[in-house]
Amino acid sequence: VSQSRYYAEVAKILLSNGQIEGIEFAKMALQINANDVDALKYLVIAGKQTQNVQMVETYGKKLKELDPYTDLLE
Repeated sequence: VSQSRYYAEVAKILLSNGQIEGIEFAKMALQINANDVDALKYLVIAGKQTQNVQMVETYGKKLKELDPYTDLLE
């Protein structure tokens, strides 16, 4: 398992439990692998949950490039 995968999984667990620290783990995953689609998805979801429009736009743009059929972005 790659290190970026590990950080993305930790991010998912933390964010699904309402722990905002998950955002930092998702960002760490992206530092290791800028194309980690899961980390990008978690950051878009976290941005929506925290009503952080800039976060949704920033990570959503990259997500759309990598996953044009994503259903996270309307």
